[in-house]
Amino acid sequence: MDKTMIDVVVTVGGTGTQVGTLIGLLYPVLNRQKPFQMFILDKDTTSGIYTACVDANEKYKHYDGLLPIPGAPAKNYTLDPSVYQNLQKFVDFAKNPNYTVMHLIGNDKSIKDMAAMCWTEDKRIEPMHDGNNRDPSRGSLDVYACLEHLKDSSFYKEIKKLNDDKHKVRIVIVGGITGGMGTSLIIPLLEKLNMKESDDSQQTGIAIDIDLVLLGPYFGIPANDVNVIGTNREAYFRAAAQLEELASTLKQDSKNVKRVYYAAMPQFDIDTCGEFKINGAGPRKFHLIELCAALACFDLDEKADGFYQTVFPDSLIIDWAEIPLGEDIEKNAKNLMRLISVLAFGLRADLDDFCEGRKNRQVFLKKYIAKYSMYGKTIGNMRGLLKLWLQTLGSFVDIWIQIKEYTRFGETNKKEFVRFFDKDELQKIRRCIDEPNYRNDWPMLPDKQLTWNNIVYATSPYAKRNEVGIADGPDAKEILAEMIKDIFNKIEEFNK
Repeated sequence: MDKTMIDVVVTVGGTGTQVGTLIGLLYPVLNRQKPFQMFILDKDTTSGIYTACVDANEKYKHYDGLLPIPGAPAKNYTLDPSVYQNLQKFVDFAKNPNYTVMHLIGNDKSIKDMAAMCWTEDKRIEPMHDGNNRDPSRGSLDVYACLEHLKDSSFYKEIKKLNDDKHKVRIVIVGGITGGMGTSLIIPLLEKLNMKESDDSQQTGIAIDIDLVLLGPYFGIPANDVNVIGTNREAYFRAAAQLEELASTLKQDSKNVKRVYYAAMPQFDIDTCGEFKINGAGPRKFHLIELCAALACFDLDEKADGFYQTVFPDSLIIDWAEIPLGEDIEKNAKNLMRLISVLAFGLRADLDDFCEGRKNRQVFLKKYIAKYSMYGKTIGNMRGLLKLWLQTLGSFVDIWIQIKEYTRFGETNKKEFVRFFDKDELQKIRRCIDEPNYRNDWPMLPDKQLTWNNIVYATSPYAKRNEVGIADGPDAKEILAEMIKDIFNKIEEFNK
């Protein structure tokens, strides 16, 4: 293997897919040129968690050519969201959209009698096609049947293709170990990928390293009417049992497994999960534990083989130094937030004023298009592009608002444990993105010199676009990209 190591992130279940969303939203600030791919292994494609992960990948397309951050990936990561659904197509019982655990165990009377002792009647008739409903005892039967066809999956074929092209592959399996899908799937998938070289009949035929990123208890299950979904107390026992089984599995064969990362919290935060449903639940709020897991997926690449865990300080005051890769992404994250602020409160206001006929000297526009008044269509297109870009980056702002608001370490008071950014300033930026006419109370973040006037008069491009004969005027995206780059450069100068 003499080419680049390729990272493949496998998000397992709802919690793993939630982490996948964070990876997508943090992608611009990861300071990482190394390519990676993402595969989702989750049954519930109707949930808000799944949809958000797919959307995060789509949103990165809107950054194309407009992302000035040094080190930001030029190309989007690839995402395959339907690996498990395709595996189900190979299994006869799974072709039935209403299959239950009884379809998995067959017609043997003694096995059916045993099933009656294991599960109540409502669990024996509960459909499993779209989710395990926090029940790994039934989900594991489904998983083992589907994983028999792993070599037929797009996931396996892509790894084989990368190997054939002389790439070594680092697979990062990320998921929660307190619920249904992750607890059912992580270890069977690991066993399938980690088969012993000596067993010729079972060789996977792929060259891989495996890292595991596991999330233990941190979010509580809210009050709900769903029948028997498990309790918060059970989450501890599931996590302990999963870690014990993992240790036993790795003791037998750890050939490909290089690093294991574990993050959990001693108390539950109830408000992160939102409404709980068997399937099709809404999106979950972002939490510090998920942020740690998302960053650990890439931080582990630089670590020696072994077991890693984020241990929070006794003070429970969390800043950049307390999270994986925190000090590595801090500068980019802060400067991107400053850029969003300047564009939302400054540049967009100028473009709005021009397009809506309000009086404004347009000093900044004149620096890029000398005869800007002749190019109303171009400036209108720039305004539309900037609006879309800001709406897309609104999700980046939401990450930090939610992590600050919903990471409580089990406390019910309003104390903030997570620093990173000032919450009030973040909310001002979010409001300005949502309400274009909201222009008061510019967030400083906390840079007193970072005003629109300072940016305007510190930027000195040469206005060379005066051609009158071009039907549509200068290229809107080209000019906007140049503006954003120049603004970002000034932000970096102000914050060295």
